[in-house]
Amino acid sequence: MEYRYISGKRLEYFMTSKPLPQYFTVLVRAIPITDGGSVSDAVDKFFKEYHSSTYLSHTVVHQTGKLRRLLNETEIMWTKLKNLKYVPQRPSTDNPPKKFLGLFGRNNPIGKYQKRLEDLEENVRMEQSDATRRREIPAAFVSFKSRYASANAIYIRQSDNPTEWQTEHAPDPHDVYWPSFSTSFMERWISKFVVFVASVLLIIVFLLVVGFIQGLTYMEQLEAWLPFLRNILEIAIVSQLVTGYLPSVILHFLSSYVPSIMKLFSTMQGFVSVSGIERSACNKMLRFTIWTVFFANVLTGSALNQLNIFVDPKKIPERLAVVVPAQASFFIAYVVTSWTSITSELTQTSALLYHLWGSCAKCCKREDSEAPSMHYHSEIPRILLFGLLGLTYSIVAPLILPFVLTYFCLGYFIFRNQAL
Repeated sequence: MEYRYISGKRLEYFMTSKPLPQYFTVLVRAIPITDGGSVSDAVDKFFKEYHSSTYLSHTVVHQTGKLRRLLNETEIMWTKLKNLKYVPQRPSTDNPPKKFLGLFGRNNPIGKYQKRLEDLEENVRMEQSDATRRREIPAAFVSFKSRYASANAIYIRQSDNPTEWQTEHAPDPHDVYWPSFSTSFMERWISKFVVFVASVLLIIVFLLVVGFIQGLTYMEQLEAWLPFLRNILEIAIVSQLVTGYLPSVILHFLSSYVPSIMKLFSTMQGFVSVSGIERSACNKMLRFTIWTVFFANVLTGSALNQLNIFVDPKKIPERLAVVVPAQASFFIAYVVTSWTSITSELTQTSALLYHLWGSCAKCCKREDSEAPSMHYHSEIPRILLFGLLGLTYSIVAPLILPFVLTYFCLGYFIFRNQAL
């Protein structure tokens, strides 16, 4: 029902909004170039021959790495200059501040930033005028006369060679990730293979860590590993804290670094849009979360030394029926400790501290600060995991339901506010 509602809202948006250029545009990559020809000539000849009735125009992508760097520097410098406009300045009648031997004394950075910003703007204009003369990349944005024609160009193979004339949806102008345009088909294929191997290795390493963490939930195993702590672990409060709360805290702490790694892996795969990178990272995080947090904790918790669980596949459901309820207390503690992450989204503690540091230490005031967006690649897999935990333990451990419902209610109000 929720999917039907969201899809209906998307269709309503497309039907009521004005047509945008990206609806009629297709991104073409891996364009073959003949000797002495150019990418523009190859694109124009190909689409006039095979899409003569629907082809409209095209724009070739050029190598503009220097221009992107200048634009980033200009944006950073403009932000610094904007943040300094509320700093108390000396009256214009006073002498300009001077520094003794260039080392001590007050210095007004506004003039320096303005001069630097003017130089950057001039360099950007010069680089933009020379952008069309830069080296062409074998990629182009091809526009058609109708949406139907652009859809046909996307979903129909354009060449007998699958490594040439690859078509895909053109990303929105604000969603383009330019560094990936220069990658070739073989580079993307090798990157996907390397990322797959790296993801598998990361899961294996994390499984070993989860096995150690789950060993903390069993007092006998913990005393066998660390016999010198036996007297301390005999204290009731310490044993309850170590076996009940500490494992979930360690797991949360280690899991907080995984989303950034998965996003880095997705960036290496050659996606041309930021949303594509986030979707790929979200899928990786979902698989990682289900396998390492759910199945790994279930199997390593009670069957750490029973490696023959997969020898007889017929007994796997029987084993799962035994080990899944045994980990109910751990997952209840895991859901409870997850409230800290959802409440941090409510208070935005890190953003607040950064703002206070910029206001007090730097004596500047930020204006028109952008609201922090939702990290889809980290939050959506966590929400789906809690849905799985609620469905799995709703019968064998009903105590988990209030905690899961509380998390979903907090998440609904917080993420709805961020999304809207």
